[in-house]
Amino acid sequence: DRAVVEDRLFSYIDANLGRTDYDVIRIHSETFSESNAVLNLDNLDMLIRGVKEVFLSDSQNVYIYPENREMILKKNRDFVFSGRVRAGLFEFFASDCSFEYDSFRLNLPTVDSLRFKVKSFEKNKEGFNPLVNIDNVIEDLSGTIYIDEPNNKSGKVSYPRYPLFESEEESFVYYDRDDTIYHRDNFKYHIAPFRLESLDKFSTEGLEFSGFLASDGIFPEIEQPLKVQQDYSLGFIKEAPEEGLPVYGGKGRFFSTVDLSNLGLRARGTLRYLTSVTESDDFIFYPDSLVASNMETFLIEERVGQVEYPDVISDSAYLQWYPYSDSMFVTMQKRPFAMYDGEAGLFGRLLYTNKDLTGKGVVEYGKAEMFSEDFDFGNTVVEADTLDLRLYDEITDSLLLASNNYYTRLDFEEREILFRSNKENSVISFPYNSYNCTMATIDWDMDENELVLRNEVLNGGEGSEVSYREMLKDPQTSTFFSSNPEMQGLDFFAGYAVYDLNDYIISAEKVPFIKVADAAVFPYRGLVEITKGGKVTPLQNAVLLADTMNTAHLVRQATVDIFSAAYYEASGLYLYRDAAGLEQEVVMDEVRVDSLGTTIGKGYVGTDVYFLLNENFSFAGNIEMKADEELLIFEGGYRLEE
Repeated sequence: DRAVVEDRLFSYIDANLGRTDYDVIRIHSETFSESNAVLNLDNLDMLIRGVKEVFLSDSQNVYIYPENREMILKKNRDFVFSGRVRAGLFEFFASDCSFEYDSFRLNLPTVDSLRFKVKSFEKNKEGFNPLVNIDNVIEDLSGTIYIDEPNNKSGKVSYPRYPLFESEEESFVYYDRDDTIYHRDNFKYHIAPFRLESLDKFSTEGLEFSGFLASDGIFPEIEQPLKVQQDYSLGFIKEAPEEGLPVYGGKGRFFSTVDLSNLGLRARGTLRYLTSVTESDDFIFYPDSLVASNMETFLIEERVGQVEYPDVISDSAYLQWYPYSDSMFVTMQKRPFAMYDGEAGLFGRLLYTNKDLTGKGVVEYGKAEMFSEDFDFGNTVVEADTLDLRLYDEITDSLLLASNNYYTRLDFEEREILFRSNKENSVISFPYNSYNCTMATIDWDMDENELVLRNEVLNGGEGSEVSYREMLKDPQTSTFFSSNPEMQGLDFFAGYAVYDLNDYIISAEKVPFIKVADAAVFPYRGLVEITKGGKVTPLQNAVLLADTMNTAHLVRQATVDIFSAAYYEASGLYLYRDAAGLEQEVVMDEVRVDSLGTTIGKGYVGTDVYFLLNENFSFAGNIEMKADEELLIFEGGYRLEE
């Protein structure tokens, strides 16, 4: 027998002794029910199946994982494939790739995406920096992986820069992730062609990609290197120039720090829009809008002119800005908006546009709360077409006044607040006074601290006996109604009233009369005061007519104390008229309502008073009046007059 020594034996010996280079490429094929390889006799290409991985370099940690476990081996150990390439800490998902043996490189003409890992910023409890997946991919790139020096396929000599990757064209990082807020067609980071060395042992802090961010019109193109962020995504932190950055095509301007990561395009600093200034440590920019929370300051500087705004300031609000519709929604959070030099506050939401400032919620002025779904805030005037009013005591916070459905105008320059009823018989409640009323208008003098309520109706006040009776024939619909059950439904008409916010007294004016039991009480000059609990201040110099059906008895200069709709007490001068029409006055010290609801009165004529029953008789003694009887009862002495 004879043994033939081939050249490969000498190559192996030289490689083992370190005299020559060698490779460690290993291709393992394992198939089931099909051939491992097919040789094309036309070009001698060999299709190899069942290849899970191909090991190219152990020193540089380079592997390939063919798609469908297939690759084509060509002349001189070159091969082509599609699939995944791992080089150090990087993974390329590519197609139509080729391996060149002599130059020891991988050509990747079409890389769908590139993923990689980095060392964590913080050490673990063992004192090492574990590897962390970067939560982005670089997409749509092409390039070449240089595995090692062509004459160092064995890796026997250390070249730290290998493996390295050179991209040939622009590539991209997208931020659409699980939604389409940042749509990849318009929002993406453009990475310029780059070169990465030491793919297996690079520095996390030192890794960066040059390029620019196209932010779908949010900002102009931002040129800032892409780096690994604290959330292990690719992004950047950029300080805006001193003059700031225009946002949304110049709709506003931003100052300070812009932050891109997988948390979105965020910022901390100052935003200026129209006359507003917003300071926050958490702005979030979207292609069509911006939101801000954790606001340190939101303010609107006042403006006078065709478009006007009041001054507004807040240190606690949530902002949503839609720049392309020129609409900024600002919602109160912990504290209300301070407006009009701090005289008013808004609990609710503002809508700030290039045309006006509107809002909804509750405007607080002093202890007044005004509720509306649509406020219009001018430079010095607030208007609301529909508004509900609540007024509280400054000390006890008890409810003093409540009304609904009024047009309202607050004028901080003229120092007045006007309320105009939107419907007939709008009710104004005075819980402290236990009264309700229906008035068409309310005027509030902000400096005098009083409310004036009006109806356009006839005047009350002094009149003749005939006019009193005429008033009873054509009574006005009541506008004041007691809500105190003890007052038994007492009501009356008033054309005018003043509510004093210092002592909480309702001073009703233009009151023609008040009907109590079977009588009508005509207040002097039409004035009536209502205090706490619906108590009517005793009337002085009033006129009393009883009963209201027969109107036979008239008491003038009366002091009347009204306790309810069914009971009163009074005293005054009874008007006595004899058969000839001669009128005399009799003092009645006691006028009241009996158990049957009838007004009765008692008077006394002393002997020192010259009182005539008629031209023939004088009288001294007691006089009694019953409202349901036309004639009086006389008990005393009579004298014939000559």
